[in-house]
Amino acid sequence: YYGVKEPRSTSGAFTWGTASSLLDVSSAAVYENTRAVTGLTASMSAGSPCGTGSLGTFDRLECYLRQYSFGGDYKDGWRRALVGSDSTYSAERNIGQATLLGGALTFTGYKPSSLMCEAEGRSNLYALYFGTGTGYPDPIIGLTSSTDASGNHEVEILVDLGVGLTITPSLHTGTGYDTAEGDTTAMLQTSTGTTVQIEQKSPLQTQRPGEIGWREHQNP
Repeated sequence: YYGVKEPRSTSGAFTWGTASSLLDVSSAAVYENTRAVTGLTASMSAGSPCGTGSLGTFDRLECYLRQYSFGGDYKDGWRRALVGSDSTYSAERNIGQATLLGGALTFTGYKPSSLMCEAEGRSNLYALYFGTGTGYPDPIIGLTSSTDASGNHEVEILVDLGVGLTITPSLHTGTGYDTAEGDTTAMLQTSTGTTVQIEQKSPLQTQRPGEIGWREHQNP
């Protein structure tokens, strides 16, 4: 999966050029509380506005991918490999469209069955931070069971939706079981007829349900 920026010059002007330099975040893991990031081999060069050295925290990674003023470290975006094949399923592929709301990039992946007599595969729901292609330190869809040496959990980026093809998620913002403003619910239906709802916490909290304006009418 790819997240591509509009190419810019070091002055910030759009160049409309070819996006050829993408950071591979397939192995990146983000952790709660400390905002630590592991699994990346890239590093920042001297002169970068984001600092020098490893991309060891989420804030450094986000700055590294966002900045354009230092050409030596400029990246056109990120890329993430989907789940590979195994003895039961073929390699995962994205079929439907993604949704982007409140900084959360939500899309599905589908793994067709590799068994001749099995019609249905399995689907996953991905929830990434759009700017980095990774999880977000304040988890969008929860935490994994993996922890670092201090007991901080790795942020979850995908949910197994079970058997069946699921294409494009629909997002609802409003009151669910979590009434916090800015949160959303991803609603999906599989090819087996199953409806799935996944609660999400939006990273940017920019969307708000409810009335946005009013005008008083007087009877003549």
